[in-house]
Amino acid sequence: MPKIKEKKGWLKVKRPHIITARAGKTLSVNIPRDIGTALGWKIGDVVASAKIYDDTWLVWKETKEPELLLIAKPKIAISFDPIEFEIEKQEEYLKGGKEKGDLFRSILSEYILGAESIEISSTELLPNFQKKLDERLEKALRVNPPCFEKREGKEIISFTVLPPPNAFQTLDNMYKEARESVSEMIELISQGTFDRDTFDKCKTTVEICEHNCDLRQRMLLRNLEINKIDEMDNLPYIAIIVKYIEQISDHLLDIIRHIERLEFETPEIVKEYAMEFKEKILDMGYFIDPTEMDYTGFFLNDAITECIRLEVEEGRKALEKLEESNLKGKRIVNSCFLVARISRICRGLHNIAEVKYDWQVLLTHKSQMYSCSTGK
Repeated sequence: MPKIKEKKGWLKVKRPHIITARAGKTLSVNIPRDIGTALGWKIGDVVASAKIYDDTWLVWKETKEPELLLIAKPKIAISFDPIEFEIEKQEEYLKGGKEKGDLFRSILSEYILGAESIEISSTELLPNFQKKLDERLEKALRVNPPCFEKREGKEIISFTVLPPPNAFQTLDNMYKEARESVSEMIELISQGTFDRDTFDKCKTTVEICEHNCDLRQRMLLRNLEINKIDEMDNLPYIAIIVKYIEQISDHLLDIIRHIERLEFETPEIVKEYAMEFKEKILDMGYFIDPTEMDYTGFFLNDAITECIRLEVEEGRKALEKLEESNLKGKRIVNSCFLVARISRICRGLHNIAEVKYDWQVLLTHKSQMYSCSTGK
């Protein structure tokens, strides 16, 4: 069956067709001659047909049986009932109890699934609850300031969701912030000893990166859910890469905590491992840019190989050296954790390079198929 992609406004131009009865159990629909001519159909040609939805029948003419990739229907905005959150739950939320996480997960689910607005209702909404919720959502999601109304005996606070930004631009911003944070962190560890001001500057960069990665991951998942018809080719790759970048930001935050416990001084073994990471990964450009489409297969394979080597072989060697060193107590524990987190960042970069390789193969294959079909 043919490949069909949604086109904006494709259902706006409609022509009426009268169904007439023929002999036996057959119905007939007449197609205007100009449409048949535009389609290249002639009297006597054979066309194929198939039921693709309960209310939709597809007719096409092909010399070979084609592959069905996607049948697009008009996008439907999803609406949700208000989230019931009575006074007892609001009080629990303000105390930081279980209800705080439960409410945010409910809101997050609606946000990612494409809700145009998110509503929370109660017989009474506590002012402190409204303020805390507004502060949380302002930081965690792309929403407009809240609106308050009374409806059917309920008090309702609603947040209109802002349109999701361009997926590729969001992914590019996420990548650039993560790369900058990793570079700054590795540079810091490579120094071995550093002052508090230098550390605080790096810590701020990492904390902003970790917060923005969470936010952008949610925006991207929402974007892909809303535009999955348009982004079908890219959706699985973007979603997976986003997950790996977000994990890298979490590892950076853990590294910050371990450096604090080491009192702003990294052991020589950890310093050497960080220097090798800088030389063999960052300086070589192996923190792969997911939006760049001109990487060669050889380069991506080299990136994968080097990231795996640094994670597995060099990471293991660094841990063995730490075990044989004269470091004691919490100092050796936090040093081992530092090596482990840098190693995990290598794993994340190796996974990104692998996904990027598969993504480019797909896009190259589709481009070649298009060139063959158009004769260009």
